[in-house]
Amino acid sequence: MKKMKKMLYVLLIVVLIMPVIPAVSVEAAAKTPAPAYNGKWTYYAIYNTIYKLNSQDGTAKKVKELKDVGRISDISYYDGYLYFTADYYYGTDASDYFVCRMKANGTSFEKLGRGFRPVVYNKKIYYLKTKHVQDQDGGYYDETTSVSEMSLMGENNRVLVKNNETNYLLWSLGVANGKVYYQRYIASSGQFAAMSCDIKSGKTKKLFTKSDDIQIVGTDASYLYYSIAYDTVGVYEMKTGNLYTKHYDDSVNVIGGKNGTAYFSRYGTHSTYAYHARKDAVTTIIKNKLLTGMTFSKSGYHVVQNTMTQEEFEASGYQYDMAISRMKIDGKGYKVLQKFYVP
Repeated sequence: MKKMKKMLYVLLIVVLIMPVIPAVSVEAAAKTPAPAYNGKWTYYAIYNTIYKLNSQDGTAKKVKELKDVGRISDISYYDGYLYFTADYYYGTDASDYFVCRMKANGTSFEKLGRGFRPVVYNKKIYYLKTKHVQDQDGGYYDETTSVSEMSLMGENNRVLVKNNETNYLLWSLGVANGKVYYQRYIASSGQFAAMSCDIKSGKTKKLFTKSDDIQIVGTDASYLYYSIAYDTVGVYEMKTGNLYTKHYDDSVNVIGGKNGTAYFSRYGTHSTYAYHARKDAVTTIIKNKLLTGMTFSKSGYHVVQNTMTQEEFEASGYQYDMAISRMKIDGKGYKVLQKFYVP
């Protein structure tokens, strides 16, 4: 039972642990956000330390440890800098988020502003802005105030969508094609809506609604990848507005998407799959490996995060329940790079 609780907890916070950023072709570069890679190097984090994976030979190197930080997530690379979320709270029952950047060699660290889920697009940063508030028991937590834009140096902040009592903004965010995609909860109807906001005009549009929670996992130039209520894989085709979904009776974790294919894991089978939306077909990527995060490289090996089985957890002496690994898009070449524990 303790292991199941831990697995469900990881499912809820995975987007904050591993960046899920689509691979970008030359043609799509102007329409999609900055990726997590630069050439052969793909950047990722474990706790408060940033690493880089050589996507050609599958080896990894340490870039920088930020000693005052509890957790780093949402990494992207742009023009010599890494942009990411740094959580200065140590633990899992609160948060203290800042959007940060530093040079890709680990120098010149800067806090840019309060918030999380930064996406670099068209020389600007789009993110969920927060304020640090105190609850009635004296504890502190972050409250989302808006979807906002700022410069690469943290200046000229502009609010795109405000959070209020009738327009609750949740933790999802994506950017593509001159639009910011986000989720809102519609208090009057009790529904969840996937929304878009035109960056230039500020005009918002409702894409589709569901009765359950919609978590936007990522975007590319043509598709939006999401999950519904942690049991449904979803792909939204931007040009046509078509929705493609695959429902399961067990818990599902959508970990990324590329070219109309959503990658997801199922807790019931402890395996990972690919949902080819337009064909309505599912193929197995890797058996007996529950991937909870995926960061695409330009080509070659990709960075994945996975939950260990109960047997593996016990065999480690209860020291490790998660791992950062690398593999190719079809699941071949899988290899554990580092094991760790989610407290």
